[in-house]
Amino acid sequence: MLRKQARQRREYLYSKALSERVKSKKKAQESIVQSLDQNKTVNSPIIKKGIDVYSSLKYDDKGMLHIVNTI
Repeated sequence: MLRKQARQRREYLYSKALSERVKSKKKAQESIVQSLDQNKTVNSPIIKKGIDVYSSLKYDDKGMLHIVNTI
């Protein structure tokens, strides 16, 4: 019983951490896209992260359409 509860707790914490990472990445992507749309500079705290996010937008379906439409 204790093993089952420990496994369930680990799975819950893992899924929660994973969803937070995805949520954070999506928020950064939206911020980058919004900055690009409005032709504004990217905020300095997220510049380094923004480069990674921008490169990942190329492989995101919606992101690829956005990049193609802006060119």
